[in-house]
Amino acid sequence: MEGNYLGTLMQSNPDYRLLLALAEELKLPLLQIARTSEFSGSEAVQRTAEMALKLVDGYVLGLQSTDQVSLRLEPVTLASILYDTAEALAPIAKQQGYELRVDIGGKFGPVMGDRHTLQTAFTVLGYELMTVPAEDTASVLTLATHRGKPGIVAGIFTNNTLLTKDSLRRARALVGTARQTMPTGSASNGVGIFIADNLLKNLSTSLNLARHHKQTGLATSLLPSRQLQLV
Repeated sequence: MEGNYLGTLMQSNPDYRLLLALAEELKLPLLQIARTSEFSGSEAVQRTAEMALKLVDGYVLGLQSTDQVSLRLEPVTLASILYDTAEALAPIAKQQGYELRVDIGGKFGPVMGDRHTLQTAFTVLGYELMTVPAEDTASVLTLATHRGKPGIVAGIFTNNTLLTKDSLRRARALVGTARQTMPTGSASNGVGIFIADNLLKNLSTSLNLARHHKQTGLATSLLPSRQLQLV
């Protein structure tokens, strides 16, 4: 069933503010691990800690956004967001053996959204799709946009994923009831997908399985900024 999965869980739990406080508290030791690893030269540990920190940041942002009446949407440029996201993902992509690409499939004007929310959603989604180490030198992670209906499709795609529409639907149904929600063979329980899911639901859009050329991934559809179209 479609819906704001994490948001529903949090709002139905009277202690969800405690979860917010706990998530904030977890950020400090993760930050300390990342900094200590940087100075000691333990690059793999540093990248893993930074990835975990970004997941916690995304979870906290989702909690805070769900608690608001509405986010202030404004015109944002998807190309800029995807390039910044690619820069943030570059260290973990190198560690996991992925080639990063950005493919802006056309000339697009701004879309309506919240820049911080969108970039956080794409970043945790990228981390999630790279939890499966690259199988060979041909493993590519593409941050891409293309025209869709009714708006501009933006997402992250790879040639190294086990996701299908059925497995994604089953995983969403298992959120909060099972630890392992993803298909057999996955290296993660899908938390990055569900955090991105929740962030995008707070922008009144959704995350869906999609194709970009010969790659499969997860993407959302965003509406063009009408106010700029009228200028």
